[in-house]
Amino acid sequence: MQINTNSTALFAYRALTSQQQHLGKAMERLSSGLRINSAADDVAGVAISDRMTARVRSLNQVHRNANDGISLLQTADSALGNIGDILQRIREIAIQASNASYNGTDRDSMQGEVNQLLQEINRISVHTEFNGKKLIDGTGNGGSADTNEQLVIDGLRGSWLRESEDLVETYYGLTGHGTSFEIILENDAVGGQLASVTSFYLGTTIQKHELRVDMTDFTPPDQIGGTDLDRVIAHEMVHGLMADNIYSIALPDWFKEGAAEFIQGADERVVGSLSGTSVSGLTSLLAGATGINTDPWASDSDHYSSGYIAIRYLHEKSTGGIKAIMADLSAGDTLNTAIANNTSYANTAAFIADYTSAAGGQAYLQNLIDGGYLTNDDTGAIGGADADGGPVRTAESVIPDTGGYTLDPLSGFAEVWPGGFDNKSVTQNSFSLQVGENASDTLNVRIGATTVTTLGLSNISVATAPNTVIDKVDQALIYLNEQRGNVGAAQNRLGHLINVNAINIETISAARSRILDADYGQETGELVRRQILQQASQSLLAQANAAPRQILSLLTG
Repeated sequence: MQINTNSTALFAYRALTSQQQHLGKAMERLSSGLRINSAADDVAGVAISDRMTARVRSLNQVHRNANDGISLLQTADSALGNIGDILQRIREIAIQASNASYNGTDRDSMQGEVNQLLQEINRISVHTEFNGKKLIDGTGNGGSADTNEQLVIDGLRGSWLRESEDLVETYYGLTGHGTSFEIILENDAVGGQLASVTSFYLGTTIQKHELRVDMTDFTPPDQIGGTDLDRVIAHEMVHGLMADNIYSIALPDWFKEGAAEFIQGADERVVGSLSGTSVSGLTSLLAGATGINTDPWASDSDHYSSGYIAIRYLHEKSTGGIKAIMADLSAGDTLNTAIANNTSYANTAAFIADYTSAAGGQAYLQNLIDGGYLTNDDTGAIGGADADGGPVRTAESVIPDTGGYTLDPLSGFAEVWPGGFDNKSVTQNSFSLQVGENASDTLNVRIGATTVTTLGLSNISVATAPNTVIDKVDQALIYLNEQRGNVGAAQNRLGHLINVNAINIETISAARSRILDADYGQETGELVRRQILQQASQSLLAQANAAPRQILSLLTG
């Protein structure tokens, strides 16, 4: 029996202290609702739960961002819808003005309403805002405006394409077969081409054509690089229609490019070439040219001039003209056969030999020079005064400006017109919506400007050209609906994002809860157990402290 060291009391005290610590931890968890109240409670768990907390809070903010984004888009869509209603009314007025029962005064009154409606379109475009941000006026970033693009589109939809196609059909007998014909407006075209047609094949089957116009070199009203754009379009239309009809035959470049130049005339080009070379020098550029594999061709102005004179000379030497040669080529004949069938030449080589000779092509070109045919008003185009004794075809009248704006000017092709932000640059309002937890998780929404200018409705008149107004409004509706489609698609995407985000918040919160939150059933059971053990420890500690008193009975006994 010992007095100085009461081992039993020490053990009871240690047990009591332990129970008090566990009881405090249980009360801590029950009062906070958390299983982890300090890093010491669960070192790994606190790190994981903190990361999950960051995700949940981020996702909650993303949820709010998405809802704000939907509100922004709904505002834009409402404005676009109102502009659509206005366009429908303008179209209705244009149809009314097209009726012969109305006189000039009546149509002037109708135009007055149209003018007011156009002003309202601009007002809506400029004043549609969300939280101070302009939505549809095109002042946002992400786009570049080119005021000349509408001029090009108007020209193509007006007379350029239609008249060019008619010329090629009339003088070359070539017609389209419904192939896709995509018009693309671009800047700084590859190779510095002002305008070009590229044809795409699958095997020997034509798939589509692309007409590219380089807007960088465009100068209004209808000039490109000093050459009338309408004449360039005629040149390229020859390439498109030849590809659509003679796709299985390899033709030399002098023939293809010369035929393209002949449709619109190239006397001015020849005059420019002759300022740097002689008649013999110009014709000799094609010396040795017999076919695609022996074509001494370079894409410079002198070779184009020589090809043009060669085709014009061949046209004169052919009994049926170039049209007869084109017919044979379309039927599947080679160029050698087509030339032999329609001229006195045995083949292409024989024609080239004559063209480059002093008595042949050189004499022909010299006669054009001496007769003033290269410097008069006529361009030398096929069917014109100089080439065929027809009407004078000047640089302005080769492709007559007949107007007649239409949505479908080509009868032999299926046009695909510039739209949206791919083939036509339009001013835009661009919005980056943060729809994820990371910096790169953004949804970029672009809404094209919907001003009168962007819609292509500047200076429209139901008083003088109601049918043109109908077509232009139809095109404006296509563009407007494209913008509404972009807005609607973004709204739908945000709706799905909100749904997925809600699921993510739910699952991550549940996972975090299993790590972080206290289990009240478990913790209350632990609390009661620890309370009982604490009371037992207190009682036993009291008994252990009383045990040394028994020693007094030994001393006093």
